[in-house]
Amino acid sequence: MLWQKKDLAVMSGETLAFVNYYVRTGYWRHMQHVCNEVLRKRSGSAEGLLLFWKAFGMLQEGAISDSIREFEALAARQDAQIALPVKIALVHAYQYAAALPI
Repeated sequence: MLWQKKDLAVMSGETLAFVNYYVRTGYWRHMQHVCNEVLRKRSGSAEGLLLFWKAFGMLQEGAISDSIREFEALAARQDAQIALPVKIALVHAYQYAAALPI
């Protein structure tokens, strides 16, 4: 793929463009893979927006408890850029979990 050929640690705009494309088309696994690769390359500085999209992809694939855990960790970081989307995603995840049969 094209995104693998360039250094994504520097190209944050291009990375987010790929993530946005995968979100729009519903390729949740691809989106998580891009987020994981970038987070792995940046090793020390976990970017909140990439962590949010990774957790959102997990939720869309049905890994509800894992995504809730990720969203709660993001909420604890209190990143102002993603505070509201994280809370909305947590509400959505809890509603989705409550609707599932036990």
